[in-house]
Amino acid sequence: GSNSLARCIRFSVPIVADRTAGLMSSGLWKEPSANMHDDAEVEYQAQLRSEIKVAERDLKTGRWRRYWKQIRKDNHALDCARLQVLGAMMFGIL
Repeated sequence: GSNSLARCIRFSVPIVADRTAGLMSSGLWKEPSANMHDDAEVEYQAQLRSEIKVAERDLKTGRWRRYWKQIRKDNHALDCARLQVLGAMMFGIL
């Protein structure tokens, strides 16, 4: 057996989420062409849009806070997209 250890990667989820959203909104996020009538593709596209960035004011301080809010139960495809962006950032592709 090998004594190799798993590598712990610490990163900022909001930064990776912002970077992924920026790629998607700018048209730089490319997906293979798919049949938009396929149930799996419809579900995949819905999961990519499963979170939105919202602003909320702190009642005590009056400061605004922006964060990603999940608006749909399943967001697995979006999580996978974010991990792809994280990998690209770690390897200097992005």
